[in-house]
Amino acid sequence: MAERLSTVEIQDVVMQHKFAPIWILGDPADTEDGGLIPALTRMGYAAVLVDHGHLAAGRPFEPAPDMVFLPARTTGPPWQRTLTRLCETFPGVPVIPVFDEDATPADILLAFRTGAFDCLVLPLLTEAALRPMVDRALDAALRRRHARPGFADDLPMGDVAHLKARLVDAQEALIEERNRRRHAENEAAEHRKAWSIIFDNTHDAVIHMDREGFVVNTNATLLDIFGLTPEEVVGRDLGSYDFLGFDFRQALELYKAAQPNVVFPIFEMESFHRDGSRIYVESRARPIINNNAVEGVINIVRDVTPQKRLEHTKNATILGLAKLAESRDDSTGRHLERVREYVRILTQAVARLPRYADYVTPAYIKDIYLSSILHDIGKVSIPDAILLKPGPLTIDEFEIIKQHTLVGGNSLAAVDAELQEQSFLTLGKEIAYHHHESWDGTGYPDGLAGEQIPLSARIVALADVYDALTTERVYKAAFSHQKAVAIILEERGKKFDPDIVDVFAANMEAFDVIRRRIGEGDAESGLFPGTLRCCYK
Repeated sequence: MAERLSTVEIQDVVMQHKFAPIWILGDPADTEDGGLIPALTRMGYAAVLVDHGHLAAGRPFEPAPDMVFLPARTTGPPWQRTLTRLCETFPGVPVIPVFDEDATPADILLAFRTGAFDCLVLPLLTEAALRPMVDRALDAALRRRHARPGFADDLPMGDVAHLKARLVDAQEALIEERNRRRHAENEAAEHRKAWSIIFDNTHDAVIHMDREGFVVNTNATLLDIFGLTPEEVVGRDLGSYDFLGFDFRQALELYKAAQPNVVFPIFEMESFHRDGSRIYVESRARPIINNNAVEGVINIVRDVTPQKRLEHTKNATILGLAKLAESRDDSTGRHLERVREYVRILTQAVARLPRYADYVTPAYIKDIYLSSILHDIGKVSIPDAILLKPGPLTIDEFEIIKQHTLVGGNSLAAVDAELQEQSFLTLGKEIAYHHHESWDGTGYPDGLAGEQIPLSARIVALADVYDALTTERVYKAAFSHQKAVAIILEERGKKFDPDIVDVFAANMEAFDVIRRRIGEGDAESGLFPGTLRCCYK
């Protein structure tokens, strides 16, 4: 903002700079100079903002200006009338109207015809454009001051050719500026259209957040998932809604710290609807990068509540099947829970072995954790007299009990075939069939050896035996952890896969922790009923 000067102050400027200042004409209602005074000052010219009310009142001006910039956008009298008065009041003084981007070629032509020395378009204001214009005007003023007429530059615009050239330049500049603005507006409209298509035609909530985490835009799916309307959240930090839950708000805080090279993981978390109901959502986010700087984040939130409920139902069904096989034993214990925890430890460790890295995926670990507790489901077919017999089994009894692998495997195979796709039951079938096979080929039911035995069955076999050894059964007392470890190490390469035994040896302390944590307890407090006879010879 420029300060307006009185006549006395203008004279002071003249005394300091030894020439008349350049005027930028304005009025009290228009306090902006369009950046002219700072630009002229940087180039070493004296420039002042003068109230055109003095001109309208016919007051004398001492000293007269050497040149005048007339903002054509100022309030008050129409600029062409002011231009005429300036040319009449200060004959021969260069007057340059200053137009904004809305000026037309007709406006510029009218200015020249009225007596303008030159014209300036503010969007094109640069020192490279301004300096030659000012130098030319001051040179004409200097010759006028020293009574040296006769130069073409002393005319309002010089010769006709110069006038035409300036008109063409100004018109081309205006056309270029308008085309640029039109292109930018069209591009913005296309972006808005694309966003609208994405926002309005997806079942996911799409949330555009700025660098500080405030919502810039979102779609109506947010209402379906969380019970929040776009109008409520735009301009707000979504994390301010406490009912969304801790996990979701923590994810939002992480997104605020986004960096250009960061790839966020996919988060699956528990959250809540506005009505208080529990929901499960999957959240994935990508930073918005501009000139290698993060300008915001696009967060896509998917409601996975139906899938999670189905998964919970599936897990409950699995547990129900597993408990069916265990429900006939009155002994206490949490065999199934311990076995699946042992299996998880072994499988996660096996996944770190180079030879299994591509095979044992996170999905595999999840499936074997679920299906491992179905290993003895076939025992529902074994008579109680054999299954619960406290003493040694006869040869015929052991042949009967061996049939539980076939009964369980065939049952799970039939269900797996109905699904017509690979599922956790595929591993469950392998485990039920082959968890009594031995690495050296002496196991049952098929006498498989080495890597003929599915990996899932090899893992569950060791976990099942460790639990059988360390818990009390109707036919034996519990062995100590140390004795169970010694027995398993002795069976390396015989009953058990050497790789699985080595993994067990490296994690035996974790096995002992689980054994102590998930102890036998009483039947009422346990997650599962008691354990059955170990079916190893």
